[in-house]
Amino acid sequence: MRLTGIITNVKKEERLITLKTKYRIYYIYFKRSLMSQFRYFLFEDNLLDLEVVDPIIKNKKEVYQVYYVISIKSLTNGRIYFDRYSVEKSLGKFLDSSKYLMYLDLEKTMPPFNVKGQFNSEIIQIAFVIETRDGKEIIRYNNYVKPKDPNGMNSRTCKFLNLNINDFYRKALSHLKVYNDLKRVLKKYHPAIVIYGKNDILSLQDFYKIHRLPSLMPYSRFINLASLISEYYHHSKELGLFKLYELYYEEHFTQIHDAFSDSLVTSYVYKAFKNDVVNGKYSLMGKE
Repeated sequence: MRLTGIITNVKKEERLITLKTKYRIYYIYFKRSLMSQFRYFLFEDNLLDLEVVDPIIKNKKEVYQVYYVISIKSLTNGRIYFDRYSVEKSLGKFLDSSKYLMYLDLEKTMPPFNVKGQFNSEIIQIAFVIETRDGKEIIRYNNYVKPKDPNGMNSRTCKFLNLNINDFYRKALSHLKVYNDLKRVLKKYHPAIVIYGKNDILSLQDFYKIHRLPSLMPYSRFINLASLISEYYHHSKELGLFKLYELYYEEHFTQIHDAFSDSLVTSYVYKAFKNDVVNGKYSLMGKE
């Protein structure tokens, strides 16, 4: 339900405001993440436009919880503190700003069950798809990488990733070959690297350090799809990549813990998300 009205009371510690609309008074409750985002704009006499969900009873009052904020404007000087439509228009331009996109995913070693002392997980599979901004595929890359520590290729790792250790070592490339392959495409295409979650960024940083290689971070511009989606739809918790695929496409995609498969799903989710941004669809609620 959409509400537009004047803020008449603000209790930031309780994350509660009072909103006076044309017809009645509403009590509005903000989730912690939303209050953190908008607390510096929520003042009495500001005009607030927002979407809310069905009311709950809180402290014996009927309280509407914010789903997302559309705009906040000062009635004193006309200043617009926030305009969702402008923000989403800018996001659409940002998503369309790169000529090439790299959908990247990695798999890593896992510590054995009886590990003693420190264990450093290493990348053992790197996969990506590079496409133009209009979806034309340029490159598919999918290779195993020999780890520096052979203890990482233990039964736990192999079982989780469904690997035969002999087949793995027969196919795996050296870390230097994979590094040079990655360096070549980053320098040639300068792609925006689409990942789901920040772990792959940290894993790449570790990869360069473990193998004492010059970092490729100066050539890497990441788009954390998980973060963008959470912020856009105002989800307090990140949804899983495969859960999002099911919500967008209304079909099941079996996760097999394979970097190439995951990179493809990342591309599908990115395209569906971009479509929502371009078309001004602000909710996954109808799909959940």
